[in-house]
Amino acid sequence: MPMNGRPITLRFEEGRVRGSAGCNTFGGDYRLTGQRIFIENLFSTMMACPEPEEIMKQEQQYLYLLGEVDSYSIVGDTLRLFASRNELLAFKMDEQREQ
Repeated sequence: MPMNGRPITLRFEEGRVRGSAGCNTFGGDYRLTGQRIFIENLFSTMMACPEPEEIMKQEQQYLYLLGEVDSYSIVGDTLRLFASRNELLAFKMDEQREQ
């Protein structure tokens, strides 16, 4: 669960991912093959966020997990990302997204 006031986001657009890791923004590439998904070439901005104390650790863990993802499922408004059949991350679709 993200730290209060430090949203973690993920957006997919035309072969690219982008979002916020809590402190820094990030981007990268993704490719789909059936139910398989691979998130690659991740990069992020390099701001230091000393408060709250654990935010940088949370951010590093999040970006690491994104790089491990190998499959996904979408049920209702929830995207679940997996590695070796183990759920790593889950996201609720933003109700305010652009149509």
